[in-house]
Amino acid sequence: MTSRELFRAERQLAQGSSVGPVLGLETGTPVVSLGLIANGRPLASLSRRLNSHGEKLPEVVDELLETAQLKLDQLAAIAVGRGPGSFTGLRIGLAYAKGLAWAGGLPIVGVNSLDALAMCVDERAMEHPGTIVCPILDARKGQVYSALYRVTATAVEKISDDMILEPSQLTARIGGEAIFVGEGVSVHGARLIEAMGERARVLEPGEQGDSRGMMVAALAVARIVKGDVDSVLTLQPSYVRSLKAALGGQAAACLQPAGMEAVWSNEKRSLSSSTQSTTRN
Repeated sequence: MTSRELFRAERQLAQGSSVGPVLGLETGTPVVSLGLIANGRPLASLSRRLNSHGEKLPEVVDELLETAQLKLDQLAAIAVGRGPGSFTGLRIGLAYAKGLAWAGGLPIVGVNSLDALAMCVDERAMEHPGTIVCPILDARKGQVYSALYRVTATAVEKISDDMILEPSQLTARIGGEAIFVGEGVSVHGARLIEAMGERARVLEPGEQGDSRGMMVAALAVARIVKGDVDSVLTLQPSYVRSLKAALGGQAAACLQPAGMEAVWSNEKRSLSSSTQSTTRN
């Protein structure tokens, strides 16, 4: 792939000084992360472990908007993490984001979830240009979702495509020092340290914080400024693992392009009551 630069968090925010408020949603893990930014500055963020994304997501969005003293009709755009991550979490998050965008006539932007996670690494952890930032999400079956990013003086440069692979295959691709971040650390962190020794820095959950939703919004703003937004009808999750492998042949067939319109129509109907409730609050 061609490398791609992602500016540091403060630069991403600065690009959006004329845009806002933007709601960012990241639902690809059991912990949902939300963020609001407006005119280049953070307004509010919220992270919550949910047993049922579909049932509880509207409630936490309401809570975030209340904290920021905003109404849904004051939003300028919706940003949503499109994966990779949990199939169910991504599908619910995208369906809900699409419902909000459709009901409010708002632009929608899908953001790579690994990009957002890489941007969450604390600035102090990225003081040394050349360090590799490696977000990891548990993909089950002994595998992780990941991508590689190189720290530069001004940015984080994405230097690989999104991957699904075993931790040993991932560490074999890294020649120097690396910082590992993401919920996959709790499952695979020990193996990463065993393989790389002192070259690996593993950020435990308590060290990481959770600004994924905020970074989803910040990365979306940079695209909104350029007029680069997605279609609410065609935006889809990025699974990395094939649909057939993730869901089985029959279920995957239902989500092929010809069937996605029907799925989106069903999701619009199922979300209508929750988005209407959020709009009223």
